[in-house]
Amino acid sequence: VLLYETFSESILLSLNVIQRSKNILTHLKVPPEALILSVVFRVLFNSIFRIAIMLIFSLVLYSTAAEAGQSSFSPLGFLGFLLFFPAMILAGLSIGVFLAPFNIIYSDVGRFVKVTLIPLRYATPVFYAIPTHSDSPVLQTVLNLIHDFNPIAYLLVNLRSLATWGTMTDVPATGICVGLFFILFLIGWLIFHLAIPVLADRA
Repeated sequence: VLLYETFSESILLSLNVIQRSKNILTHLKVPPEALILSVVFRVLFNSIFRIAIMLIFSLVLYSTAAEAGQSSFSPLGFLGFLLFFPAMILAGLSIGVFLAPFNIIYSDVGRFVKVTLIPLRYATPVFYAIPTHSDSPVLQTVLNLIHDFNPIAYLLVNLRSLATWGTMTDVPATGICVGLFFILFLIGWLIFHLAIPVLADRA
């Protein structure tokens, strides 16, 4: 849940960054990249508290979970989690930056994104794990399809796996997802950079 909150926050903060910075944009010559950096720093700051909560719970539940064979906390795995964590921020930031200029022109874009993020939470393995064995083949097939066609699912599953088991699953597909989000971020950044001078007065 905390990981998905980071993803949602990255989208919403970057999506509305132009409106929030209207006074700065109209009175000062601020490069568009400064707005994106402000979002990154704010998300990172808020993420410190989320990661601290996750670490505390992992340490508290470590012995009980290890005895049940459900998870095993490892410092090396948690270090990998910290190194891979920015990928989740990149995913949300790429979507938000790409849609931010369109949100100025059509305010319904922001409303649509907010509404979409709610069911998307349940379409990603936030409250459930992808089953390897199930009494219901149909349920297993549906969950696997949702996972396969949801790029956020790969990031969530691997971050959770790193934090609990110290391993990653389906590394090639995860790498492709991160690469696609990076390309989307570059495209969004270019549109954002070119559109800011024109859209600042309309914010």
